[in-house]
Amino acid sequence: MHKIAIVVYPKFSLLDLSCMTEVFNSVNRNSPKYSVSIYSSEGGKCVSEDGLSIYTLSLQNNVSLNSYQTIIVMGGVGYEKASQDKTLIDRISSLNKNIRIVAICSGIFLLAYAGILRNKTVTTHWTCMPQFKKKFPKINISDKSLYIHDGNILSSAGGISGIDLAIYIVKYDFGKILADKTAKHLIILSDELNTSTNKSLSYINLKNSRFQKLLKLFHENLNITYSVEHLADTCHMSLRNFNRQFKKEFGVTPKKYLEIIRIEKSKELFNQNKHLSLEQVAYKCGFASSISFSRAFKRNMNITPKLYLQTL
Repeated sequence: MHKIAIVVYPKFSLLDLSCMTEVFNSVNRNSPKYSVSIYSSEGGKCVSEDGLSIYTLSLQNNVSLNSYQTIIVMGGVGYEKASQDKTLIDRISSLNKNIRIVAICSGIFLLAYAGILRNKTVTTHWTCMPQFKKKFPKINISDKSLYIHDGNILSSAGGISGIDLAIYIVKYDFGKILADKTAKHLIILSDELNTSTNKSLSYINLKNSRFQKLLKLFHENLNITYSVEHLADTCHMSLRNFNRQFKKEFGVTPKKYLEIIRIEKSKELFNQNKHLSLEQVAYKCGFASSISFSRAFKRNMNITPKLYLQTL
């Protein structure tokens, strides 16, 4: 049985966690191969950035993680505060060098603060790249891959790329047949499309898209209302062909794409200033009203903006 310890902290990403655990759980449905334990600094209830709680084991009283074969550190909006948690950083820095250490998204900051990334190449979410480069200029960080495996360190770009990394881990541990079977069960691609040209909503991939200028316009002018007809004209395409090609490229409609990045922007604004009104955030993110914004937020996050604010 391969023993995995997952490390979380207040305001960790539930998406990051579920991307990993769902893959390991899928493997275990056929034959138990992974044993997963979840730790936090204090133990007990740990609240995610989405407001949902999980129960965790404690890292207090000199608890060691060296009995595990793989340690996975989650990302999430709480990573900056977690980086100052002496217990968390001490546990990571004291890990044996033969242990596989995985960082999801902004979890890479904790590994950097723990001082275990010397001579390693890593990756993280595109929004974290500038801050990481500023704080750790001597650590090589790349935006060319969804995930990177360098020695005993693995890192992913965040979002749903955690699934790609988890499938890669299964393949590394138990071979391609089981990895493919697991991917098929989860209805995902198992072949390693581990390049920056993957279909993704992340901004770093726009340079490889046929819709480059259009998507750049989206990200830089979220407060503008766009009609699909206007977008099709901008791309010199018929409305029918534009919708078909856009969905083929990104897996969602143009309308849904805009909604997703607007919700992501709203979360960023809330995290920067939780005293902003719903009306202010709705306007800045291009929603017609606070009501339409709240409905879209609930539709995408399964939580209302007001409840989300209570978790900050």
